[in-house]
Amino acid sequence: MRTGYPEKVKLEAEFEATETAPREARALVRRQMIDLVPATTLADVLTVVTELVDNAVRHGEGTGVQLRLQVLTDTVTGEVESIGVAEIEYVAPRVQDLRGLGLHIVNAIASDWEVVRSAGALNVVRFEVAFA
Repeated sequence: MRTGYPEKVKLEAEFEATETAPREARALVRRQMIDLVPATTLADVLTVVTELVDNAVRHGEGTGVQLRLQVLTDTVTGEVESIGVAEIEYVAPRVQDLRGLGLHIVNAIASDWEVVRSAGALNVVRFEVAFA
């Protein structure tokens, strides 16, 4: 166990599904977690949150995005939930793809991630980032 880091801290927030939502989510997470996790871990969490909230806004129905984070002993776990029009699917990146790299970035940074529920139009992406 890392001394000085909390056993469990939770953050829950909801954002309007607008183009400013990723920036708002990033700012909130930074404010709430800056003293709770190592700087490298915070940078990774901020990147994953930004990408997933951006995807929720871009591919959602504009009904809002929910973010849930929890700081554990040596990891940060989280979920981004939205109502979306597309099934979430990860495919390996191709050289000719210049856009749509959000899930590839999440895949590269997160120690684990998955779509835990995609029933009907509800999409929930769960992720975990290990402390650096």
